[in-house]
Amino acid sequence: MIKSNSEFLLAWGWNDFFAQQIQNSEFTIGRVIGEEKDRWRLQISAETAVWAELPGRYRYQSRSRMDFPSVGDWVLCQYEEHQSMALIQEVLERKSCLYRKAVGQGPAAQILASNVDYAFILTSANADLNLARLERYVGLVWDSGAVPVILITKSELADNLEENLSFLRAQFVGVDILAVSVKEKQNLEGLNRYLQLGKTLVFIGSSGVGKSTLTNFLLGRDVLITQEIRESDDRGKHTTTARYLFSLENGTCVIDTPGMRQLALMDQEEGFENLFSDFVELENICRFNDCQHRTEPGCAVLSALEEGTLDVERWERYQKLQRELRRKMQIEDRVKRREEKEKMKKRQKEMYEHIKMKRR
Repeated sequence: MIKSNSEFLLAWGWNDFFAQQIQNSEFTIGRVIGEEKDRWRLQISAETAVWAELPGRYRYQSRSRMDFPSVGDWVLCQYEEHQSMALIQEVLERKSCLYRKAVGQGPAAQILASNVDYAFILTSANADLNLARLERYVGLVWDSGAVPVILITKSELADNLEENLSFLRAQFVGVDILAVSVKEKQNLEGLNRYLQLGKTLVFIGSSGVGKSTLTNFLLGRDVLITQEIRESDDRGKHTTTARYLFSLENGTCVIDTPGMRQLALMDQEEGFENLFSDFVELENICRFNDCQHRTEPGCAVLSALEEGTLDVERWERYQKLQRELRRKMQIEDRVKRREEKEKMKKRQKEMYEHIKMKRR
């Protein structure tokens, strides 16, 4: 049983990284455990969770939705016991942030989870197992500052599980890859090394791969509704519709997320350079700095492809991701230029109005 505020903070993932950001604050510390529209659920003590909102000035001063609180964030809030709603005053700096391009038009970002130590990428042992999608997830996680773990769920459905594991371990060197079956209670002990006091895990992946089922198992009770993958097309329904953070009995925090059909990228070049480090190293030793790896003489990439030391399909997937990242950056640059132009026009108008007032 948690007896003090310091024990509460430790059990919910607090550490020196966050403590160093606070100096004699009069506000209450809380962690965001849920989000609904423009309200956030905060855990502020072992027994107390409250709803909170943002003050108007915070919304006005924020440059983007990335400045807003997200599940996993630590915040400072103003709260008294008689109040029905807390008021968030500050979002503490994040040690990791997992985000994607929001669904729809424009360059807006959507945060999936904050302050995560391990991001479990769940894929079920059926037609959901997709190499290109896994590469996209792993690159996204590396870029976030968290550590990726690939988790094959529903392993009881696999006819060639060991073959798939060997293949994936060869493709994702340095990434832990596990296979479990919650239904058959198989290989679940492999998760124990990640279930530690003060650590935060997030489960991400497509709908129906078992994120909520695994969360329920770790909690020891059915908190989240689960939904099986349809046999007709191996696709799942969106069971979880929001993000939630739970604390396990041993002090591990777990974030369950909605299933994602799309995983559009933004500016995660660093994560993909980490994932495809072998390609990056070869690109750096090409004869020309602006080598396009097509017909240029002295191209190290072309030589490796011809010799068979690089996989052609993997190279094509890498190029596709690079093109997508470049397009996103170009769109973002255009939006930023347009915003700067609008700001300049607004300042010029204000200056003109100020001059007119002085002349009167």
